[in-house]
Amino acid sequence: MSQEKTSLEIIAPTVDEAVTRGLSQLGLAPDAVDVEVLDAGSRGVFGIGSRQARVKLTIKIPPAAVAIKEFRLGFLPSSESTVIHVSQDLTNSTNVRFGAGVHSTFTKEKAAELFKREAQILHGFDHPNLPHVSAYFEVGDERYLVMELIEGHDLDRMLYDNDDAPMPEEQVLIWTDQVLDALEYCHTNEIIHRDIKPANIVINLQGIAYLVDFGIARILNDASQPMVVGRTAGFSPFEQYVRRGIVDARSDIYSLGATLYNLLTGQVPPIAPLRMDEGVELAPIRQFLPNVSNEIEAAVIRALELQPELRFQSAREMREAIFGPQALPEIINPPAGQRKVRISPDGSGDYPGLQEALEHVEEGEVIVLAPGDYILDQPLEIDHSYHLEGAGMDVTRIICYEEENVITINGDLHLIATGIAFQHKGKAWADVVVALGGEMEFSRCRFTGGMRQAETRLGGSGLCLLGNARGQVRQCEIYGNGGHGIEVSDWAQALIEENQCSQNRLSGIIFSGNAEGKSHRNYCKQNFTGILVSGTAHPTLESNTCSNNRSSGITFAGSSSGIGLTNHCEQNQFHGISVIDQADPILEDNVCSNNKRDGISFSGASSGAARHNQCCNNGRFGLSVNEQANPLIRENECSCNTQQDIKR
Repeated sequence: MSQEKTSLEIIAPTVDEAVTRGLSQLGLAPDAVDVEVLDAGSRGVFGIGSRQARVKLTIKIPPAAVAIKEFRLGFLPSSESTVIHVSQDLTNSTNVRFGAGVHSTFTKEKAAELFKREAQILHGFDHPNLPHVSAYFEVGDERYLVMELIEGHDLDRMLYDNDDAPMPEEQVLIWTDQVLDALEYCHTNEIIHRDIKPANIVINLQGIAYLVDFGIARILNDASQPMVVGRTAGFSPFEQYVRRGIVDARSDIYSLGATLYNLLTGQVPPIAPLRMDEGVELAPIRQFLPNVSNEIEAAVIRALELQPELRFQSAREMREAIFGPQALPEIINPPAGQRKVRISPDGSGDYPGLQEALEHVEEGEVIVLAPGDYILDQPLEIDHSYHLEGAGMDVTRIICYEEENVITINGDLHLIATGIAFQHKGKAWADVVVALGGEMEFSRCRFTGGMRQAETRLGGSGLCLLGNARGQVRQCEIYGNGGHGIEVSDWAQALIEENQCSQNRLSGIIFSGNAEGKSHRNYCKQNFTGILVSGTAHPTLESNTCSNNRSSGITFAGSSSGIGLTNHCEQNQFHGISVIDQADPILEDNVCSNNKRDGISFSGASSGAARHNQCCNNGRFGLSVNEQANPLIRENECSCNTQQDIKR
């Protein structure tokens, strides 16, 4: 199965210059691309007959095996009617159950539509804990999904193989964190799964949890979708047994609570109607797992409340109850006497909409956005100082479907935004928020949905600080973008602190051009690269956690410099920290362990220094110096690496 690739052709006087230009345009490090020289060029004689070089740079995306899920219209969904062919060359096959718990009383047409809707829902998803569907097609009376292959076992099978014994809480919590992340992503995109249970959570060979089988998922506020009743005994909430029952995100919370109860006790909870109508009670978790923590026990019981309003109201709220709330930043209060104006999505308030408020309020005044979705007809331009105050990133969202961006900020201004989600939706290319100048303060905000256009490399980033922009970004969430999470470029300066940058297609954070600033205590996980420093950028990277990225945790490239201090770079698919080209950073007191290749790698003509770092349990070398690299290596602790602790 050929690997997915995206390519760019560059023409320049020399091959080296063409490669450098291409890497700069892509915003990637050399180890992330394949280089093909299409024409080496020629200088000619005395300048006559010279020909420029032409190279092709291809982004390397790890190859993925696929699964073909087949649905035959000659049957209704049942354990005998569906076959999955699983392998890279599609030569092997195995039978699995399809649609467990779904009533088989609907027609072939409804069943086919259900299967097609699963493809439509999953095709729009890009999340590391959800399967990716790359194609849907029909041949005669048969329907096919081409989707990511997840090799492993579902939790129902794992319970069965373990004789339904309670699972260790520590392991359950790891999976819970991943499933809650996937669930929050689904709910943010207005998808309700409606069939969460152990059989629909697959653990792959690397121990990562995937939420699967969206066959009876429902899109909120979509009256065109077929009505499908789905119930699984013990895991479905009471509202799914009631005709015209309201099914929303809280229904998934109940099913996840029932799943956790099953994993921690080995017992399936009593079905919701028996609990509601006959008063059947849940047996305490502690009866089966005596050392269960108070936090997880209380969270599971609350998730299993029969009345939706008594449950957690969101996946985020459930996550905070189990893993603890995020620390809140200092509240920025407006100066005494500063006027506040209030707006609402329904048009009530001081102005009918956000655009009207921005046009009429005085500079520096506070615009308070009530909970709800603010849908923009076109991208919003901000060129004056304002303070935008939302009710929280989970409930106040500014959304745009159009090309280019959601918001552009420009001018000599001071913008403060708190408690708002900035989201791009749809297929048009777009960055989410772009600041071309001025001073920014973002706290407790979310930036998601950036869409990158493959042909032109336009768009895709969640938050861009460009030009001479200056900014502080604190305790925000930047995920699910088709490019970078946070991009600091040109001469921009930024303090990026305590943010969650995850599941972005390129880097979680990138400093490029001549940018500077500080990245402090950020979590950069499941991106292509955790943090990338390129061009001549020279930031300080301190106490960041960069793990489970598809390339390196941190990469210094180009002629960049800066400091990498006390960062944790673990379980990345390439190196913990990679220093390439002519990069010249100082690396001190970093922990780089359990990476697939090296803990720290210097290559190209890089230099710099590596002192007092811990590089242990990596798949190749603890610390390696390659090619013409010439760094200063002093007093590093390298042990238990597979091939060699220090390789020069």
